[in-house]
Amino acid sequence: MNKFVVMADKEVGKTTLVNKILNQRKTNICGFFTKRYIDLANDEGQYPIYMCEVNSDPILDDKHLVGMCGNGRHYTNDDVFNELGVKLITTNNINDLIIMDEIGFLEMNAEEFKKKVIEVLSSKNPVLLMLKQRLDIEFLTNIKENENVEFIRMNKDNRDEIYEYIDQVIAAETEAL
Repeated sequence: MNKFVVMADKEVGKTTLVNKILNQRKTNICGFFTKRYIDLANDEGQYPIYMCEVNSDPILDDKHLVGMCGNGRHYTNDDVFNELGVKLITTNNINDLIIMDEIGFLEMNAEEFKKKVIEVLSSKNPVLLMLKQRLDIEFLTNIKENENVEFIRMNKDNRDEIYEYIDQVIAAETEAL
């Protein structure tokens, strides 16, 4: 199985795991990470979240702004998911590792993006998908229960072992291709 869906609480190390994998694999990678900027919060206490291409510097503009969160409210820009998100997880190279860090509740109404995520999980590509711990959202539950993925629950006690395991499987499978 070369499709990993990793779920963990906040601050356990999902993005750290992705960064370790990225540092090991400098080529044949596509996908995205989302980055929140608490220091750019507006007067209402909402902070922006941007979608960034893996192995690239973040671009803080409206074409990359997936939404605003904070104080129990959120705003989502579905077009960024449906256009940029779909583009970043699309590849014609079966050797490409597709990284999605992270998928959560902001994508709920981005139908094209959600379809593409499911398509990627059925592809031949290796996938590393970090999943927000929100199983009250049907899309996230469907990802977790997808027959094509190996679902892993990560915590502070097992995170180093999970990194080693995922790294070994991805290395073996990409070398075999």
